[in-house]
Amino acid sequence: MNEFTLFCTLKFYKNKRKSLPDLMLGNYRAHILIKGDTQYLGFYFEQGEIKNFDEETNCCLIPIYDSVDYSNLKEGTSFFIMEGCNKVGEGIVNEIFDWLKIR
Repeated sequence: MNEFTLFCTLKFYKNKRKSLPDLMLGNYRAHILIKGDTQYLGFYFEQGEIKNFDEETNCCLIPIYDSVDYSNLKEGTSFFIMEGCNKVGEGIVNEIFDWLKIR
């Protein structure tokens, strides 16, 4: 079981979506693609508030899948936000909070 949270800065591209996603309650689920990689990684996006396209905001990402290797994610990792094969935004990992370390 993946027990970590990514604290990220991200933005969504104006020309790729008709409306901004709701990032407050974890209802937005998308994949990220580390720049230069080919593996899609699924996440719930939570606790973020986007007011405008192409404007940065902070958000928490929680992994969806237990059987996927997320170990390539490190602080400073840049990624694209993917909806299918469409790059709808981008982000960077600011911090990784490992819940297992506080137990």
